[in-house]
Amino acid sequence: MSINADGQINIVTPENVGLQITTAGLGSRSGAHIIDSLVLAAANVLLILAVQAVLVVGGSTITEAHEYLVAGIIIFLFFGNFGYFLLMEFYRDGQTIGKRVLGVRVVQDNGQPLTFLSAAIRTFFRIVDFLPFLYFLGILACFLHPRNKRIGDMVAGTILVVDPTRERLAARRGVDKEIEKLRPDLPRLDLREEMRQSVTREEWRMLAAFIERLPTLSPEKSREYGRQMADYFEQRLDLKTEGGQPGNRVAFLAALYLILKQDWGV
Repeated sequence: MSINADGQINIVTPENVGLQITTAGLGSRSGAHIIDSLVLAAANVLLILAVQAVLVVGGSTITEAHEYLVAGIIIFLFFGNFGYFLLMEFYRDGQTIGKRVLGVRVVQDNGQPLTFLSAAIRTFFRIVDFLPFLYFLGILACFLHPRNKRIGDMVAGTILVVDPTRERLAARRGVDKEIEKLRPDLPRLDLREEMRQSVTREEWRMLAAFIERLPTLSPEKSREYGRQMADYFEQRLDLKTEGGQPGNRVAFLAALYLILKQDWGV
């Protein structure tokens, strides 16, 4: 396992499959917890109001058991609130309602789905993370840990990551926006079937990697890398272009990307 400066972790699963995941920051973690707290607060208020209504309707019969009823409610609220995190994270693939809204999920350190034991340990250590108040220890641990882990994550061997599905969709939207900006400059490429078939997987990955990085590249870097790559593909495929903005090498690559992605199923 290795971690980059931007929070990306490279891991190899027990099945010897390489994965790259991005750790969720303190902001995402805090936002998810606030949403979950609001959900639990609403559920707790509704429960208390329902019990009060029962007390009013039940009259003297319920009043005699009032102390036992209050004790039962306190116990139920305690285990119910902790059970929410345990059951939601285990049965909902590492996501509570708040985590789902924020696009993050809990996984094991090896990238595998959360087990019941790891979910239980992680939930139990919320008590420690909360100390001495308002998750002070948990927040401090996240600041100090290179993978933004709270104490419960360290003990349970878990990690909070950006949901890969949400991450891929966000990246795809960013690429679509960049291509839309280039739309007026896109040339028409005379790319025959035999040319398309001759493109190797490595060449496609090189082209796709460049296009997918456009949202994060500066205009200078885009032009520099784009010129070199466009010259390569133009000579490699003996391409002829029509229309578009002459000299816009990035637009040339975007047009080639749009054609080839139909063959590569992305």
